[in-house]
Amino acid sequence: MRAAAVLPLLLVAAWAEPASAHVERFAVLIGNDIGTPEETPLRYATADALRMQTVLRELGGFEPFNMVLLRNEDAATARSTLLSMNERIREAVARPDTDVLFLVYYSGHADARQLHLGDSELPVRELAQIVRGSAATFRLVVLDACRSGTLTRVKGGRVVDPFALPDDRLPGDGLAYLTSASASEDAQESDRLQGSFFTHSLISGLMGAADRDGNGSVVLEEAYRYAYDATRRATSRTRAGTQHPTFRYDFRGSGQLVLTRPGAQPHTRGRLLLPSGMSFMLMREDEDGAVVAELSSRAPRRELSVRPGRYFVRARGTDVLFEGEVRVGAGASRQVDPAEMRRIEYAQLVRKGEGRARLAQGPEAGMRVRSPLPNEAQECIGAFGDYAVDFASV
Repeated sequence: MRAAAVLPLLLVAAWAEPASAHVERFAVLIGNDIGTPEETPLRYATADALRMQTVLRELGGFEPFNMVLLRNEDAATARSTLLSMNERIREAVARPDTDVLFLVYYSGHADARQLHLGDSELPVRELAQIVRGSAATFRLVVLDACRSGTLTRVKGGRVVDPFALPDDRLPGDGLAYLTSASASEDAQESDRLQGSFFTHSLISGLMGAADRDGNGSVVLEEAYRYAYDATRRATSRTRAGTQHPTFRYDFRGSGQLVLTRPGAQPHTRGRLLLPSGMSFMLMREDEDGAVVAELSSRAPRRELSVRPGRYFVRARGTDVLFEGEVRVGAGASRQVDPAEMRRIEYAQLVRKGEGRARLAQGPEAGMRVRSPLPNEAQECIGAFGDYAVDFASV
């Protein structure tokens, strides 16, 4: 695991009805593995940006010609791309009966003040100003970066009830920030996940895991809550410590901001149905493939929208592990049945050369140091010996 700085700005909206206002979606996704000379290169920042682009295109309704992916570019290129996109957005807003959604995603090294794009820097404040100055109807900033919480610290990040957005329009004059860590924390990436903890959790949520009410759509508040819980749970076991994603928005109007609709692509993607009571990890092709998504045992929605293909599924139950491969076809639903998977007992401590043991026993010896007795000034140092027996049920 390596501390990662990933600064995403994410915006997604509802599909427009034929007789309603047209919603046009724009996105700039920036991934940088290389930071300053003093910073260790990241492994998965550019891959995270590519994965986010794919999910937004396939489940968020973004057209490829309205998306720009920058990988390992410098600050000048990122700045000019953002400004050029603002020009295109200004032209789109001028068209009659058109709403515009703007998304910017950054994955790479950063500190509390600067994004580190190789040996160049883009101030976080300047990035926020460019997005805030956009003519887009709604703008969402998602920061998966070290100290990214500086953008939400002004008013504090707190979870609120989701917006109530009609399907035919976006909320007026909206701006939201979603960050991967607080103002004093490092963001982290994982070799096991082949990506950052926060982006991995967010993408899993956008694929359907965050759909708490089961209506087939993932709204902003649902995505944040899922990413928050999953990121905290995963990073609580790392050396760098627990990450705490934050959330803040400034917006006038009413509405529910839909980020993705996993159930709206029946012909281009497949649907994986997972039983309750177990957590699932999904890998592409085989058990050594990239982790595609993760579903907590507590997730109320037991369905993931995936690309057609072959996947390796690992399910963790209370006292047993299940593993197996599944194939998902385009437009098809596949139910995962643990009875059809390989059952694996959790690893147990056994003596070499023997089978399963109900107890372990043997002599123990060593040195022991204890605090001084009340009538002594020095510690008590001495040897000890015993015979220990460990039973399976104790």
